[in-house]
Amino acid sequence: MNVTMKPIGTMKSLFHFKNGTPRQASVCHSAPGILTVEKTVFNNPEHSIEGLQDYSHAWVIFVFHKNNNSHTKAKVKPPRLDGKRTGVFSSRSPYRPNNIGLSLLKIDKIEGATIHFSGVDMIDGTPVLDIKPYIPEYDSPTSKLGHGTKLPLLLETGDELQEKLLDSNNIKNSIDNNTAETSTVIELEKGFLALSSALDKAGSFLASHSSKDQKDVLREESEIEITPNSSGLNTLEGSRKQHYITNDNQTVLDSHQTSATSDHVTREAAGAKNFPSASDPVIAPWLLNPPVKKLTVTFTTEALQQLQQFSKLSPDPHYQLQLLSNPKEAESAIRTVLHEDPRSVYRRQHCKDSLYFFTVDVVHITCWFDEDVAQVVRLKPVAYVSKLHAK
Repeated sequence: MNVTMKPIGTMKSLFHFKNGTPRQASVCHSAPGILTVEKTVFNNPEHSIEGLQDYSHAWVIFVFHKNNNSHTKAKVKPPRLDGKRTGVFSSRSPYRPNNIGLSLLKIDKIEGATIHFSGVDMIDGTPVLDIKPYIPEYDSPTSKLGHGTKLPLLLETGDELQEKLLDSNNIKNSIDNNTAETSTVIELEKGFLALSSALDKAGSFLASHSSKDQKDVLREESEIEITPNSSGLNTLEGSRKQHYITNDNQTVLDSHQTSATSDHVTREAAGAKNFPSASDPVIAPWLLNPPVKKLTVTFTTEALQQLQQFSKLSPDPHYQLQLLSNPKEAESAIRTVLHEDPRSVYRRQHCKDSLYFFTVDVVHITCWFDEDVAQVVRLKPVAYVSKLHAK
């Protein structure tokens, strides 16, 4: 069977090269992108996105068109695993049998046949195959966390979102699941905050039991209940008992309630691969505490001065930002990219003392890494870098 697909348009993005392009849409949540549905697809392309303005987010399905691999491997080395291998279908690697990507992007505005997104993690010129509205009822797994409160789980997020949660101006004092006007974003943010606390507990549990022999009999009790604290945010406390016994290869599970936390703990500790009764989402244990840590980002004084020359209204066209508006937005984008350590496994392990280069909008960035610090040392227009134009 031959399958042929035709792009509906190409994404206009901040990122022109693979170096520095965020690996997930949640990494640089403010990164803008523009997609125009082409007339070659529909005679009236604006008709195809009618109604999309009623949604806050959309799934964007695209092609990893810059892949340079001649064949696909069954096992890959995700950057966050720092060299360890895992199956390609248990990873987000772009090198897949069918090089298709999927991103959940925020819809900022729609003008005719053009959609303005934020949180874009694609290279400029990426072919887009399809757009589908994000519908929490269908797309977001839910978890019961004490008192039967259901919260959507935000499985991927950046540190910027966590900082946003601490801003009392951006969240409500309590969750009201029965109010239709409660925004999806608020629910996702609060769900993430509750999940973060649960994952911390699960991570501590795994760390404290990782060295025990499988033949040992383990009996653990943990109490978890979601309750509002003085700031109006939810914390996990209270009562839920979880027992399990491992003896050789046999596992007995006694659980009256399932939750994302219990699944995280029991699947790793008990070594089970399938729990048919568990309906809550589960993630790989290494995601709880990935080997690659987040970095502290600094700028030299000279680099900050160079950054001030870039703006949308700069008299020099080489310094005119295309998608970003001002130096502050450019600095934020650079910081979020570096905070997640954009280096490949090879660069991280074998090129520790080498300079690292990437681009954001029309800005070419030079930086270096030292342990858990990334420092930006020079910024200049992309037009001034001759090597880039030869590619």
